[in-house]
Amino acid sequence: MIFPSKFSPLYVGPSRAVILGEATLHGLIEQIKSNLGEKAGQSFLYQLGIGIGQWVYKKYSSLTTDDINDNIKLLAAFCKGVRWGEVIDYFIEEDKITIRIRDLWECDIQKDIVNEPASHLVRGIIAGYAMKLFNHEVIVNETMCMAIGDPYCEFEVNIIK
Repeated sequence: MIFPSKFSPLYVGPSRAVILGEATLHGLIEQIKSNLGEKAGQSFLYQLGIGIGQWVYKKYSSLTTDDINDNIKLLAAFCKGVRWGEVIDYFIEEDKITIRIRDLWECDIQKDIVNEPASHLVRGIIAGYAMKLFNHEVIVNETMCMAIGDPYCEFEVNIIK
């Protein structure tokens, strides 16, 4: 079947986008872990995510105010727009933010394969975004994970001041 050229290229906001299917994403993650080793692969994905998160903040933060709620809503809209998952809730405390994401692609493709929280790339993306938002170092932990049977993934963002 041939599709009209008006369907491409695909854009998310002002940026060109590509669609990577489940097989491609699964293969990417597994090859990184296989070639670097499990722990080094997880660390690589996290560091890669930090760069992506910082870029996302830089690219889209002009669309919102400096308000923390607005910035989390922007990150949530971005996640949903690119189909990474849906932010279903978040909680803001003085030095900590908790973000809950349902249907997170990175964990969905690793169900029945892992026995610990599996979202290292998206955890890094959240970290990079938060580092730029708060202009401080952060530590992000995944405390709940769909890949190990939880109903959603939960991330705690701890701001280091």
